[in-house]
Amino acid sequence: MAWLSDASQGPSSRFLLPQASPRPFVLTNGATLAQSWTSLTQGPLLLPIDTDEAAQNVGSSSVWTNTTPQGDPASQDAHCSAWSSSNIGVSGRIGGTTETDPNWTNFAPMVCSGSARIYCFQVAF
Repeated sequence: MAWLSDASQGPSSRFLLPQASPRPFVLTNGATLAQSWTSLTQGPLLLPIDTDEAAQNVGSSSVWTNTTPQGDPASQDAHCSAWSSSNIGVSGRIGGTTETDPNWTNFAPMVCSGSARIYCFQVAF
């Protein structure tokens, strides 16, 4: 599932998992990112989310999120019109692939005409 928020809903309400889940979050290369939902959302992360779906390092990249570290919407209007616009006059909040502090998910706004990655999480019980 995408770690994206619009004006009203974010991963904390969309991800169907127990908030106190003891399962770790791991990167596609097998490295542990966080020991549980609580450690993911309360941080800091154990390591940056810097690998793609093929377990390849992506270096320093921007990531569309509009999401706080707790998994809630960071802004009521910085979501590229519910992630449907690439208009230069619209903005979306980004995180960064080299960060382990709250900047991993909530760093700054960026115009929606720019290019950025998306964090995806497999949610399993």
